[in-house]
Amino acid sequence: MYLVGTSGLWRVQLGADGQPDILSRVIAVPGSELSSVVTTPEHNRYWTTDGGQSLVVLTRDTASFVAGLYRVDLTHGTATPWYSASQEIDDPWISKARIVGSPVRNRLVLVAEDLQHPAEVWTASAWDQPRQLTKLNASIGVGSLPGGRMIKWQDSSGRTLRGVIMLPGGYAEGRRYPLVVFQFPGEHKSERVNHFGGDDAAGLMNMHLLTTRGYAVLLPDVPSGGADTTLLGATWRAIGGGVDRAVALGIADSARLGIVGHSFGAYGVLGVIIATPRFRAAVALSGGYYDFPAQVLQLQSDGGVIYTKTGVYQLGGSLWERPSAYVANSPVFFLDRVTTPLLLVNGDADPYTLPTQSAQVFVGLRALGRKVEYAIYPGEGHNYLSWTRSHQEDVVNRILEWFDRHLKAPQQPE
Repeated sequence: MYLVGTSGLWRVQLGADGQPDILSRVIAVPGSELSSVVTTPEHNRYWTTDGGQSLVVLTRDTASFVAGLYRVDLTHGTATPWYSASQEIDDPWISKARIVGSPVRNRLVLVAEDLQHPAEVWTASAWDQPRQLTKLNASIGVGSLPGGRMIKWQDSSGRTLRGVIMLPGGYAEGRRYPLVVFQFPGEHKSERVNHFGGDDAAGLMNMHLLTTRGYAVLLPDVPSGGADTTLLGATWRAIGGGVDRAVALGIADSARLGIVGHSFGAYGVLGVIIATPRFRAAVALSGGYYDFPAQVLQLQSDGGVIYTKTGVYQLGGSLWERPSAYVANSPVFFLDRVTTPLLLVNGDADPYTLPTQSAQVFVGLRALGRKVEYAIYPGEGHNYLSWTRSHQEDVVNRILEWFDRHLKAPQQPE
């Protein structure tokens, strides 16, 4: 039996009693993680062309996230490259049927995408290079969508972080563009460099909704730092260097910065605009965690609670053990520091981040005389992908109009 781990391909030999006896590593691909083995249609045996002497593994380069296929000689413990590309590849398999009229029996079949091209089906016979089999999105041709690149920077503690800078349509070197940062605390969005649209190809967070309208987009790493009693400022400490890097590269206009986040990413948005006045527009989608004492005591409609002693809050103890940490990391207590215009968006049936949390922020900012709008959608939950089409279209247009108003239109005197 063979097992795939990020450190390589492992062989398990069974003892006389049929129980696992010896575990040994067959191969490792330097600089890459192994993610799967190419299987037969039954998905319980590995595919082989030589009676079981070799198999094929899918790898992912840990620096560039380039996908690769390697043929592994199980006898000698060697790996030979078959295919590599700057793509995100789902687990490949071997077909046993016909697909769209093409004979693909006993051929490799895989689904692949990249930053500029949505997922399509590819196929190959051993050991030919895969070729694209489907063209489900014929309107998206070569070069019709903007590309991007990986960038690096140092955060406030000296750690090297990475991110994806997606270029705007019609990008011209030497011209600066409005920049929108899409972030989520605890995520490494640099790993999305080969995903179509940079994040969710099918949803509101397909960043080509912005790039095709003249915006550059930054998808930054925001690593979690364990117990952190200054969680509220952690996102800005992580992404500030990335914003500066995009400006230093001559891509971003430092006077036209925007930021957006969903769920806990909305909390990241509030943390950033409390920490710095540099952003001219912000959008917080399906947000909560704005008032931690109220959030952890929230009673859900099914009678459950989302209270956790540490969990996502990372505050080192319960509300009663560390009340000052809960207050210090609650944006509602620091709204007087916000100068960035903010758009809040929620579904009124969200069971995880109740609209009352966004309502608190809206009321507070209005009381302080800040620029804020609140859009609430009836019957919608937390995941925008499940929203009705009319509501998805409305919120997309609302977000685009918000960024256009504040990042493209000439600024009016206060």
